[in-house]
Amino acid sequence: MNFKFRDQSHYFEPTQQTNAEVIRQVQQIALNNQLDIHHILVDSMPYYGDLREALEQAGPSSEVRVVERGSSEWLDDLLQSASHYLSAALEQLPAIAASFQQGEEAIQWGLFKELIEGIGWLEEVSSLIINSSFQKASASFAGQSVELNRVIKELLASIEDHDRTLTGDIINYELAELYQQLRDNIATLQTEGIQ
Repeated sequence: MNFKFRDQSHYFEPTQQTNAEVIRQVQQIALNNQLDIHHILVDSMPYYGDLREALEQAGPSSEVRVVERGSSEWLDDLLQSASHYLSAALEQLPAIAASFQQGEEAIQWGLFKELIEGIGWLEEVSSLIINSSFQKASASFAGQSVELNRVIKELLASIEDHDRTLTGDIINYELAELYQQLRDNIATLQTEGIQ
């Protein structure tokens, strides 16, 4: 298998042991150069996800190429994903809030579960951005991350107290406003550039 990564070309006989060696080398090169592996091409067929799976598809005459992204591309992709999530969530928040305010039997638990999962993902994204080397993005997300944690605590307390009206109000007003601010912040970062 002919393996290409960062203008370097190597030939390996495809075996499980060699695959492990190739994975270690690729991970080390990516780490040393602060690169994110975007996807793998095996004979021009893209594989997104696990490098091991892609290498298992490679035969002795296969060409394997790693397509990487730099850290600014990674951050831009992350911001774009967060912006898409926030836009979709903002459309759903009024319905989720209204379902809490209308009574127990009206609560849309499926949508609420998706909201909670989305909040968890958004916390992870915020943490990644805050801990990134991009000062402007890090600084702009730090305060909003603290605010997100405050709103989450209020939301959990209102649910524990079985206060459906308060839960709906927190979702409809505080969380929606914070999501809008986050989305605006992301738009500003994307417009002005990420430094």
